Amino acid sequence: MQESTEDPIPTSDFGGQKPQSDIPFAVRRRINWGDTDTAEITYTGKFIDFGIDAMEVWYEAVLGQTWHQMKQDNLANPAVSLQYDFHSTLVVGDRFDATVYVERLGRTSLTHRIEMTKVGGPLVCTGTYTAALVRDVQSPNIKAHPFPTDWRERIEGYVRECALRETGVKSRREVLDFWFGRPGSPERGQPREIWFARQDAGGSEFDAEIREKFAATVAAAAAGQLDHWAHSLEGALALLILLDQFSRNIHRGTAQAFANDTKALDFAKRAVAAGWHEGLDIQPKKFLIMPFQHCEDLASQEKGIVLFAALRGSESGDKSYDSMLKHRDIIAKYGRFPHRNAALGRSNTPEEEEYLSDPEAGF
Repeated sequence: MQESTEDPIPTSDFGGQKPQSDIPFAVRRRINWGDTDTAEITYTGKFIDFGIDAMEVWYEAVLGQTWHQMKQDNLANPAVSLQYDFHSTLVVGDRFDATVYVERLGRTSLTHRIEMTKVGGPLVCTGTYTAALVRDVQSPNIKAHPFPTDWRERIEGYVRECALRETGVKSRREVLDFWFGRPGSPERGQPREIWFARQDAGGSEFDAEIREKFAATVAAAAAGQLDHWAHSLEGALALLILLDQFSRNIHRGTAQAFANDTKALDFAKRAVAAGWHEGLDIQPKKFLIMPFQHCEDLASQEKGIVLFAALRGSESGDKSYDSMLKHRDIIAKYGRFPHRNAALGRSNTPEEEEYLSDPEAGF
């Protein structure tokens, strides 16, 4: 994520505001006249509102649940305890980041720590907020409710990611912005030649850049430390970029380049089963289903033909479909990709030797 002291979001509240970062989760806002007293100093009580606003957006970003949706599901998260420690103040026009951490996850309670820091300045305050998850909120007999398994997995995953961040692991947004281009950039949504550039045409430099920036993130994904990303479309797509694309860039020419293919295919199958590919634009859709093209399994290759057929109708989509056909045909004929044999330590059959004698063999 690009570091900047400028606030790219000129809104005065969190409604519709895009977070500043996803790991750790942070939102930015500006202090307005209504937030301050006659001396233009922010009311103390406003910081409680700011913290609750930040946590509400965190719930939506991390758990995929708004508080309104929770209410519709007869759930709520009332406060159990609240504490703020103040270190400095904010005045009209100041911008600050509210960063949300998880302090403790209990069976039915969750404690957040919110750090509010002036942009380009000092720590303003730290708040600790514990809330309980309850059900039957419309009943006089409100009951504590255990966190659902998938919520718990996401929260625990978020905690791990915050810790992994210290070791150089990037966020899902950083992965997607690097691969597809930042939102609003000219390359966003467009096919990029560098994705498939030959080693003597910029590919080598691109591989080196990915290795430098994302080696730790690929290793974390391969070790299963980012599996919780697969709970959302954005996360699943970022996970597949790591496992199916960056693995090839970082480990090109070695067996490790293909070591994550089985894991990638599993996540791709889950994403397709959920129907996530159907609403995507052509470029992200292509990489969401790419593991079907890379696997050495004919049934999955045939499924890939069906999936890639939906991309046809544009120059980029037609090329992707033609490439899918070529991959399927090789698996149908040889049962594997012969051009991987050397890296994987496999002996060539006579038929594969003949195929590999063609300078255009492979991909």
